[in-house]
Amino acid sequence: MVVDAVSGVEIGLEPAPAGLAPPTPNPATARVEFSFHLNQPGQVRLLVCDVRGRLVTGWQTTEASAGDRRIAWDFRDREGRSVAPGRYFVKLETDGYSVTRSLIHLPG
Repeated sequence: MVVDAVSGVEIGLEPAPAGLAPPTPNPATARVEFSFHLNQPGQVRLLVCDVRGRLVTGWQTTEASAGDRRIAWDFRDREGRSVAPGRYFVKLETDGYSVTRSLIHLPG
């Protein structure tokens, strides 16, 4: 519990159900790795979107166990085509929680 010094109100701080590390390497040219941690089992979606918010690729599982995960991406879209250099966003979604990180894809 944390007590707000001004109002005296107790604020309960619960840990986030998941965490997404910054993509590595970043910026990247040929391959990037996404690392995330689940504090509890549940459905997970990891999405890569372009700057306009369009889905480029993604991964989904209906029931993942708690723990650490890593996913590598080779800068190809859902149809297997190479994506253009630029800024992308990776978003982790699980059980009503989401976190987003930025990624720069450099020309190779």
